[in-house]
This record gives sequence, C-alpha cells and structure tokens, in this order.
Amino acid sequence: MQIGIIGVGAIAEAIVDGLATTEQPPGISLSPRGARTAGALAARYDAVRVESSNQAVVDRCELVLLTVPPRAVTAVLGDLCVPAGRVLVSAAAGVSLADLEQLLPEQPQVVRVIPLPAVRAHHGITAIFPEHQPSKEIFGSLGEVLVPPDEDRFEALSAATATLSSQLDLLATIADWLSGRGLEPAVAEGFVRGMALGLGESLADPGRSLAVLVGDHETPGGINELVRHAWLGPAGRARLAAALDQVAARSRGIAHNSLGSP
Repeated sequence: MQIGIIGVGAIAEAIVDGLATTEQPPGISLSPRGARTAGALAARYDAVRVESSNQAVVDRCELVLLTVPPRAVTAVLGDLCVPAGRVLVSAAAGVSLADLEQLLPEQPQVVRVIPLPAVRAHHGITAIFPEHQPSKEIFGSLGEVLVPPDEDRFEALSAATATLSSQLDLLATIADWLSGRGLEPAVAEGFVRGMALGLGESLADPGRSLAVLVGDHETPGGINELVRHAWLGPAGRARLAAALDQVAARSRGIAHNSLGSP
C-alpha cells in the first residue's frame, strides 16, 4: 500500500520516521505542504517521495493521511477530489466524521486518528475511529492501537492528549526546584528524567490500575502523599477536569468555525 500524507509538520514527521524504520517500510508520498520537512524526509528515506501537489498525493495513494490544522481542513479538502476508492484518515482534532464527509462529495471512506509523537520510536498508543483494519495495521506497526466504541469517546481521548506538555512541565518544575537547591541544571534534569523513566515499568503493567499504582508509590502520611495532597488534591483534580472540558469544547468550536457551522 502506498501511503500519502498531506500536511508535513511535526506529527507527520514523527509518523514518517516511525513507518520508514519498520521492518517492511511502505511507500510514502508527501505533499509539498511543509516543503522543507518533506524534502528532508525524502532525502533521509528511500521509500519517501515528495509529490508535486496535494492532488498528486491523492491520485497516487490508496490511503491518505490528513495532518493539517483543523482551521485548514476546509480549504485543503475543498481543492481536492478524493474518489470513492480512497481512504482519508484525518488527524485534525475536533473535525468529526460528519464534518469530513460533507467536504468529500465523492464519498471516500473516512477514518479519524489521534497519532502522538511517540510513534516515531514505535511506542505509545494511537486512537482510531471507526474500526478500520488497514489503519490499525499501519499504526499498529508504530505502537498500540485503541478503537473506542463511539465518536464521543474518541473526542474525549483527543482532549486527554492536551495534558502531555503539562506532564513534562511538572518534571521541569521539579528540576528547577532542584537547581534552586544547588544542583547543576543538567544533574537535576538527569535525576528527574531517571525518576520518570523508572515509572515506565509500573505503567507497562496493565494488571494494576493507575489508582493502585499511586498507592504503590506512597505510604500513608509519607512524603509522596504530602506532595500529592498539597499539589493536586480534590481542588486540583477538579481544575484539571474543567480544563479538559474546555479543551473538548474548544476543539469542536474551532472545527465548527472553520467549517462555517453555527
């Protein structure tokens, strides 16, 4: 299968890096949108080529991955003819299947995905909706795959990905505190990275829930519990849930505005 990608930004680059380093790399056609990154990827991998236009990507590929910002979806798809025999896989947050189908009069099959940067190293997890075996095989070669039962729950998974930089900022804040206590910044960061990486083994065990893992890493009245209650606690969890609600509402708002919906 020849895979096409329209919109060659950071997440597309991660996907290409991941696919091109699998045991049997597929052929990959890139759009000229994001020309510098596309050119660099084509120079890096024999299986990657840059097409002359977005339409050339569609014409050449059976499956086309759309990795443009939600605001650009209408303009990009409005200039394309995607025939019924193709599959369009959209990574545009908040743009629903119904929204996409309205923009595709030839009625190709439409799938939504939530790829994350870890696909570059064949790690992490990609949500896909609806069930689509070729998409599962593609992203399954880059890590785990999750197919939620409906689009509402797919949207919730999308909103949850908005916490990634916050998780990293937490680690950066701890490292900064250590630096303020006299450790060299590189030493502080190395220690914090080591702590975080040490959690990986625990997280890789699906037999223990996250709530159980919290208890595994603290003792009643101990220092881990002290920090967790002071920093997060019920109020902090409520603020986080409210922020995720805002993300979900904002994603749909951006998509509706870009598509001219009320």
